[in-house]
Amino acid sequence: MKSALCAMCVVAAAALTGCASNLPTYQWSGAADGLEVLAARAKHVQTLRSPCSIVLTDPQKRRITFDGAVAARFPGWLRLRAWKFNQAAFDLTSTPEGVWMAAPEGHSSTGLEGLHAEQVAQVWDLLGGDFFSSAGLKVSDTGGATFRVKRVMSESGSVVACEIDRKTLLARRYRVFDASGVVVFTLDLGRYRLMDGMAFPTRIEALAQHGRIEIALHDAELNGDLEPTVFHPPRRAVKQQ
Repeated sequence: MKSALCAMCVVAAAALTGCASNLPTYQWSGAADGLEVLAARAKHVQTLRSPCSIVLTDPQKRRITFDGAVAARFPGWLRLRAWKFNQAAFDLTSTPEGVWMAAPEGHSSTGLEGLHAEQVAQVWDLLGGDFFSSAGLKVSDTGGATFRVKRVMSESGSVVACEIDRKTLLARRYRVFDASGVVVFTLDLGRYRLMDGMAFPTRIEALAQHGRIEIALHDAELNGDLEPTVFHPPRRAVKQQ
């Protein structure tokens, strides 16, 4: 744990200098120590809120861009809202009790059907939560710039694999495999910035078989206070089955 705390201090010291473009590097000392640092970082992330841009792409490569806002409490709580020309487009709310989706009145489509709202909510939790502190993690390290960490989800037989940059010890890509080994979801993370003493991605891209969602955070804030009402689904929201 001492090494994890030291790494956190290095990140905090870099943040105080205001040098957000040069992410702090990690002195590699083995996979076990690396996982300890990653787990400590994840526990540090409690909440997130940010205005954002959202781009949806369907299988025919048609794209539509929205203004949006995201709020999250890790793990298990997410609110993602989008609008176009000041008109509501969709509203996704995820809590431990379920996932709700809302479209504007008179519209049944939200634009997220191909991605499945439940998948978006579940994979979002990989940005925080307990992935790196869970039992049964397997490390694959053949040298080079990255190494991989895998976790088998016992309840479904699916596998979550994370590719990690060795130099900065930052997650760059998560892939979710079904029980047969087919990739069903990919989460790419980029444009890391220093916030609240640690590096956090401000570009998040989720890709499934039938669609893609790209989220660019603007002026994001970590670990601020969030009102409980943020995670109350709007009245028109429909709980996903």
